[in-house]
Amino acid sequence: MAEMLGVMLPLSGNSKGRLGGFLAIAKASGFDFVELRLDAGEFLIVGGRPVFDAIDARAQLDAHGLGCTVHSCWGLNLADEACRAAWETCIFGTLEVARTLGALRVVVHPGFVSSALSLDEQRHAFAAERDAFARIAERAQGLDLVVVVENLNPTPDVVAKRCVYPCVDPNEVVALIEAVGSPHLRMVFDVGHYLLAVKNGYAPEFVGHDAKGLIAHVHLHDNLGRVTNRELRYEEAAQAGLGDLHLPLGFGVATELIESGQVPAIAGATVNYELMDERYWRGLPGLRAAAASLVACWRSLHLGQTE
Repeated sequence: MAEMLGVMLPLSGNSKGRLGGFLAIAKASGFDFVELRLDAGEFLIVGGRPVFDAIDARAQLDAHGLGCTVHSCWGLNLADEACRAAWETCIFGTLEVARTLGALRVVVHPGFVSSALSLDEQRHAFAAERDAFARIAERAQGLDLVVVVENLNPTPDVVAKRCVYPCVDPNEVVALIEAVGSPHLRMVFDVGHYLLAVKNGYAPEFVGHDAKGLIAHVHLHDNLGRVTNRELRYEEAAQAGLGDLHLPLGFGVATELIESGQVPAIAGATVNYELMDERYWRGLPGLRAAAASLVACWRSLHLGQTE
């Protein structure tokens, strides 16, 4: 697969009526693909079938000459004992949609548990999650898809020690993927999440070939490297510079992190510019050019080195 640079559609861009406008802007700005957010507002499963109109979306993508990746529901938690079966159903539905769309990658968030659980209960939950990922990878193989598991950010629940999120540490994502052992399960490295984790002591450095060649997709966005222990409205968080803000590159310190080589090798992974807020689409061609330059720098960091 040729090296590709994409942009994530804001949640408002998934709707059938607005999709085309966002696709036109993405294409005119020089992107190769878009990442579709299949969140609950746009993606529900009713009677075992997704409501999202994947056939129409694929036609619109074709009309603009764009590929796509798919981001499954952000709230998914396969470590949740009570809801694991429902979440698996959601993921299997997402895979069916992704197949119709011809998605390059399908992003899935790993799970978390309450810190009130005993260590044995926690181990059981994460073992069950691993088994769920094995089933998901098997289905992905049958559909000729690649599922990529994302390293998480230290959320307010993590900072306040209300919940345990093992995959805040990217090494835990690698361990999960290796435990499943499927070529259809790979990693998405989220640089903004890693920035928050490594700057605040929630993960060790994850650099060079620590990813063991498993990174197939990258999420690129910026923040100021500051965490918070309480939930804030996005506008409040942005004003205070706290948390996982998904800012354009240059608004925070991600560029410095990448240029200094404090990131893992990404080889030819697809790269998605995650701009969640529609307002950041202003001046998108310039943002795309800056991102492309930074990604080229990143890819060159480990050229000539062996895994």
